[in-house]
Amino acid sequence: MQTQCANLIIEGTNWANTKDIALELSVNPRLVGKMGCQRYTAVISARWGNFNDFPWGKKLIDFDPDEEEQALKNYGVWTRLIELQRHFNWIIDRFHVSTQQYQIQHNDNECDFNWLEERFLKLGFHLVYVSQSAEALESIITNQGKTDIDDEFEQVILEQDTLRKIASKSVLPMLELDISNMAIQDTVNNIVDWYEEVSSYTPPEHSPLDKIFLPSC
Repeated sequence: MQTQCANLIIEGTNWANTKDIALELSVNPRLVGKMGCQRYTAVISARWGNFNDFPWGKKLIDFDPDEEEQALKNYGVWTRLIELQRHFNWIIDRFHVSTQQYQIQHNDNECDFNWLEERFLKLGFHLVYVSQSAEALESIITNQGKTDIDDEFEQVILEQDTLRKIASKSVLPMLELDISNMAIQDTVNNIVDWYEEVSSYTPPEHSPLDKIFLPSC
């Protein structure tokens, strides 16, 4: 039986349903195996609030400049944990790309995640950037009853463009998928089709664990 280690990062804006996509991917039988022979799947997210003692506080994505050291240490620990648990399936709902996008736009800060990408490449990670057309976004924002539709629309378009530029520079195998008017299951099927095409489902690189180091931060 072919060994499967499905490692995917799903990136997109707050309007792109990345959480739902990640959760559906984590139970997709084509990706993680059929019932009875499934591999364990962990779904994690940089959107989790962990910088404050209330759930809507700062996250790994939108940390303040004076919290950068703490944020990078968090990323270092996540990376180390994934390296140690390298034979899990890891599905990530927004991670370092979203962090770079937010920090560039809001804090004029270009965080260096080259070290993370190099290590994730060895683990067999693939990057999926989900985008939406201007028409689809305008419809979604309008239906949400926002009073500042124009400002919200301009902001999310800028976020998409910035995410696209960052994702295009990734060393990871990358797919950009336009999910405008696409159901969650159709999105998942498209991602799995692509993953099956570009991935050999081989185990992650078996570099000795005692030679893997955390970044200095």
